[in-house]
Amino acid sequence: MLRWLTRRKPAALTFVVINYQQDAYLPDCLAAIAQQTRPDWEAVVVHQGPAEALVSALAPVHGDARVRVVQNDRPLSALGARRRGLAEVTTPLTAMIDADDMVTLRFAEALVGTQNRTGADVAIGRTLRVLPDGREVPHRYRGEAAGPVPTAGTRDAAALFLRDHGFPMLWDSVFATELLRAAFAEIPPELQVNSADDRIVKTLAFTWDISFARVEDVVLRYRVHPTSTSHRPGVEAGLDRLEDALRAYRFLYDLVQSDDRRRRIYPWLPAHVSDRASAAILQGLWRQGGLGALPAEARDTVIASMDFETALVVSSLRRTAESADQVRRLKRRLQRIDGGAPEGQQEEPEELRQPR
Repeated sequence: MLRWLTRRKPAALTFVVINYQQDAYLPDCLAAIAQQTRPDWEAVVVHQGPAEALVSALAPVHGDARVRVVQNDRPLSALGARRRGLAEVTTPLTAMIDADDMVTLRFAEALVGTQNRTGADVAIGRTLRVLPDGREVPHRYRGEAAGPVPTAGTRDAAALFLRDHGFPMLWDSVFATELLRAAFAEIPPELQVNSADDRIVKTLAFTWDISFARVEDVVLRYRVHPTSTSHRPGVEAGLDRLEDALRAYRFLYDLVQSDDRRRRIYPWLPAHVSDRASAAILQGLWRQGGLGALPAEARDTVIASMDFETALVVSSLRRTAESADQVRRLKRRLQRIDGGAPEGQQEEPEELRQPR
């Protein structure tokens, strides 16, 4: 009788934690998972690199049978690592986490509880950005300042939530595992993407016939630090991010353009992907890329190689500009990236600034 009372319930949720060169942050990530107020979880750590680096990092979950490690001696892309982890999942729900971020202690309680209560395919919570100086800043939804953000919806409402308010990140959510499998089934295994992988997966998932539910609980602390793929400084890192975004959006744009079902149900989707591609390119050029430090000849070579993507930028500008003069002015600014500002101090043109 006692054995029956103390037997652990089958796990409801698997945390897929991907780790590449973030061994210093992984212990905090795993400690937060281990301390969940809801215990019916498992974790799969997809580690890319030498196994010896994991010995101290795994200390917070040492001896916990709920945690297992998938070892890859060679690095995978972020998209490949998430796919590899998803293959190990046997629970009905999955959360995709990066090793340098931390879930809050009520992540599973808040999101699995919401999913169980509503039957939603995706349960979403709030995120805090943890800045290098330790400050924590709420990550606001797009358009939140203008009015209420929906808390639930199905099919069209779910897709419109992603379009109008959602973040590209995967880490603030719990997904039905079969929904993630369906999204990854649409992505060719050879596609290697790092910093824009979440945009691909979330766009595909939210344009199936799904339902979502959102809670106000803070469920994740997202670290902003200089060794992360998304925030590593310097021209080379910026160019890597830009190339990554272009590869991701080219795939996504081609897929939605050729998908009759999605274009019939969501006729706005190709233009939305185009707009998001444009925003990613401009953000990469001005805010992250550091391209102002490049010699003019090298800069022009980079821009000239962006035929498809530059077309997306120009089409987006045409849709949003108020006049032909503004279009010409914005295009001139796009071609004049350096502007004489020192590296690290380039600013986006005011007309092109994206909501942060």
